[in-house]
Amino acid sequence: MTSIKKLKRTATVMACIVGLVIMYVLVHGVAMYALGWGRSEYVSWTLIAIVTIVTSWAILLSTLAISLSLLLTVIRDETPFNRRSVKCLKILAILLVVIEPFNYVASRLTRANFLAFMGYEDSLETMVSVHISFGGFILVAGLVVYCVALIFDYGITLQKQVDETL
Repeated sequence: MTSIKKLKRTATVMACIVGLVIMYVLVHGVAMYALGWGRSEYVSWTLIAIVTIVTSWAILLSTLAISLSLLLTVIRDETPFNRRSVKCLKILAILLVVIEPFNYVASRLTRANFLAFMGYEDSLETMVSVHISFGGFILVAGLVVYCVALIFDYGITLQKQVDETL
């Protein structure tokens, strides 16, 4: 039983950290976009820029919210092997897998849009595109989280069999 207490204690600390990160991201987002801190004079608020910013923030906040929900499930429930944990892990895996390709496409679209705004339409093919990438680590992490979800799913089956045996 001490391992469950240790797990719940660790989940509590992690939930506090994730909660602080969510608050920081929200405050930072409001400061950067709503209040205009750090805004450049070259920012072109076109439909492409707005859609990519809103979508990336939605993915980021969804990932953090699902992580917090998973940790709160671990804290509240008797065992981490339940359907809600598996569902949170699978959604988290999907969000992590989506982040890298979305980030690549969004950065290509916003860079092309920015260059067109600055008057470089003719030389778009010769310009080097810069995008933020984690080298595929986020994609791999998403696949690993999905495998962990499948392990949890198998753990639910094993726990059900043990409970029926007793």
